[in-house]
Amino acid sequence: MPASLQPKTVRAPKGLQARGKATFKRITSIYELSPSEFVLLVELCRTLDRIDAINERIAGDGLTVTGARGQLPRAHPLLGALTQAQRTVSELLAELDLPMPPPKQKPVETPKSPAAVVLAFS
Repeated sequence: MPASLQPKTVRAPKGLQARGKATFKRITSIYELSPSEFVLLVELCRTLDRIDAINERIAGDGLTVTGARGQLPRAHPLLGALTQAQRTVSELLAELDLPMPPPKQKPVETPKSPAAVVLAFS
């Protein structure tokens, strides 16, 4: 059963950090998910948190690090994990295949721009 646009209140799983919680709350406030979609969403949120943790570590260490035995600087070993986590996010989003929610506002026409459309999806 694909996700429907009939939200119900669902608590975020324990252990999610700021970005994971925000993503979880945003998606569950819009969609009612099947059990399998729920599992995918939780993994998506955990992966987003993992990306944030990796980025924080790389920001502190720099993009290159010196080897344990003082070798020449090399790419930070977490760059590979970051790339894989980013791929995982893309795959999970594709697998969730959530329909676009309806816009919060209807199209607006103004004298300056008769075809202006406001889609307030934030």
